[in-house]
Amino acid sequence: MAGATIMGDEAEEGRSKGVIIAHDTRWMTYQEAADFLGMKVESARRRAQREGWPRQLGNDGRTRVGIPGDIAAGSGASGATDTGDDHPHPGEMEALREALARERERADRAEALAAAAEQGQAEARERAARLEGELDGVKLATEHLHDQLAQATRQRDEALSLSLERKAAADAEQRAREAAEAALERLQSRGVWARLRNRP
Repeated sequence: MAGATIMGDEAEEGRSKGVIIAHDTRWMTYQEAADFLGMKVESARRRAQREGWPRQLGNDGRTRVGIPGDIAAGSGASGATDTGDDHPHPGEMEALREALARERERADRAEALAAAAEQGQAEARERAARLEGELDGVKLATEHLHDQLAQATRQRDEALSLSLERKAAADAEQRAREAAEAALERLQSRGVWARLRNRP
């Protein structure tokens, strides 16, 4: 029997399951298959999965399902009318369970990431509050240092002023002493001092 070409990942799926493609296989989109079989598109999709019909990706990017040549038009489900309410195939149930497990795993990861992000934000807020408190402490310490510096500057200026006053007083006293000694020397040189000492 001549085999039809199956392209892409779905071809790999067909080969791995050992699907045999007959020469009279008709390739249709799911919409075309639904019209051919006389059922809804979703029912046609489920039947193709249940029957294990091969699938391939067309050049237009649309998936096509291979309907065996012995399937008559308007045949509905195998030997019975497909109402679209049939129970899922066990393989389909397993696929749904696996998909649900993957979604739950993704949801758990997303929840863990969200929790980690929230914890990181809380830690960042705590660090920001701590730094803000430390900054306030630095500001207060800086203001205190400014006050101490201003006080020390005033004390230095006062001490300098007092020192200048004392020096001026000492200089005046020294000048007065020198003037008195000079006057005494003049008196002594004239003999006035001896006369004054010998006066009754």
